[in-house]
Amino acid sequence: MLKNIDLSRYYLELFQQIENVIKYGLLVSAMALLIILLKPEKSEINTIYLVFIFEFISIILSKIAIYFLSDKTENYFLNKKDNITNSAIILGVHICTGLVILGVYIAQFSF
Repeated sequence: MLKNIDLSRYYLELFQQIENVIKYGLLVSAMALLIILLKPEKSEINTIYLVFIFEFISIILSKIAIYFLSDKTENYFLNKKDNITNSAIILGVHICTGLVILGVYIAQFSF
């Protein structure tokens, strides 16, 4: 038989997952509506694909940097100071990735 604590934890996790499904469903719906309203052509669609690819690369590099730069003995998402550090790492990685993309773009199309 489930204890009350286990049952409340189960319902809390269930409600969090339902909340995530609703949140991401609304996000996908808003993005689909914007794409329909923009009526992009092939060149715009290719640009959107490139933006998604570069953002995916930035997120992966950010997670790798947070993993290697965080303290392995503690959960780094619990401490507020580490959240600020994580945000700075993510911002720095995105800026560096953007600068690399800008440099490649300038080198490719400036000559």
